[in-house]
Formats: sequence, structure tokens, C-alpha cells
Amino acid sequence: MTITPTPTEPQPEKTSRAPVYGALAVLGLVLVIAFGSWLVRDDQMYSGSPKPTATSGADPQAVTLALPSRENGRCMPVDPETLGRAQTAFDGEVLRMDGDTVTLAVRQWYAGGGDAAQVQLDLAKVPTSLTGYFAFEKERRYLVAANDDTVMVCGFSAPWSADLEKIYRDAFTGS
Repeated sequence: MTITPTPTEPQPEKTSRAPVYGALAVLGLVLVIAFGSWLVRDDQMYSGSPKPTATSGADPQAVTLALPSRENGRCMPVDPETLGRAQTAFDGEVLRMDGDTVTLAVRQWYAGGGDAAQVQLDLAKVPTSLTGYFAFEKERRYLVAANDDTVMVCGFSAPWSADLEKIYRDAFTGS
């Protein structure tokens, strides 16, 4: 038996893809850093000391808060550490809804608020379709947190639930 070698086609040279993968890794890292710094710079989540304001209207024992505009609404995971930075936080129940104003009776203050018995939320500039917002309903209970008189949304403020209440307790009382 004779074996006759068959001619083979020349194989193309293999080129290393390492530079391409390296460039993609660097690009990915740059994007992660840029996105992370965008989240960290959110002044509404991390700003200074508590300063709820009493309204000059009908009830001097009320705090007035607003919801962020479309440009300032950003979401991040709800956790006790971030929530614990809120200047104002409370457990309240909707007493009344008058036009663009929702008035809540405070059941418990977690942060800020002092002796205020009520909180008024100004809904005038809030787009109803903005992610993280919810509809207020009369006689329903809510947990609400705010910084610089602006409500923290995207799950930090929401209708009352045992799970969210636990995060509030962990954030503000450590229990």
C-alpha cells in the first residue's frame, strides 16, 4: 500500500485578537466609570443637612415636598445605606388630595420633620409616566423620603409594605 500525499492549501496566518479584546475591555471600563460617576453626582440623593420647611399656607404644622422633574429622576437600587442619607423620611397616610397637592398625616418620622403632623406634596410638575412614580390614593399609607424638599422616587418612596418599612427601620434606627 502506498500513501500519496495530497497537496494542501496554504493556511492563512492567524492574527491575534488580543488588541481588539483589550480595546473593548478599556472601552467597557471607561463606560462603567462614566456611568458610576453620573450616579454618584446625584445631588438629590446625597445632599446636606435636614431642612424641612413649614408651609406658610393653611397649616403651619405641615412640611411641603415636591417630586423631581423628568430631568432629575434617576433610579438606583433601594438600600438602607442610600436611604439613610435622606434628610426627610416618614410613614404617612393620605388625608386629602386637592388638585395638585396631596396632604399626608405623619404616622412616624424617621428623619427630619420635627413636630410637623402633616406633609404636603406638590404634584404640579410631575409627569405621571415617569419611572418610579406611583399614584397617591386617599386613606392609603406611604413611606416617603426626600432631600432638599424633593421626594426620592424609584422605590425609595412608595406605598407602604413590610419590606420597605424594614429598609426604613434599618436605614434610620439600625434595627
